Amino acid sequence: MNLPEMIIIPYRPEYAEQTVSMWRTSKEKAICRNEIHSFEEHVYFLNQLYQSIFI
Repeated sequence: MNLPEMIIIPYRPEYAEQTVSMWRTSKEKAICRNEIHSFEEHVYFLNQLYQSIFI
């Protein structure tokens, strides 16, 4: 099977909204439930909390 090439890059804040949108969509499809946290809370988590813990 030929899969498209993927390149993993370090997190870049300018892609926060696109990342959260993809994250929420895939999670909702995987578990068949709507998110309980707002879009803005997820962006905040990614930009503030995640970076302070993992980067």
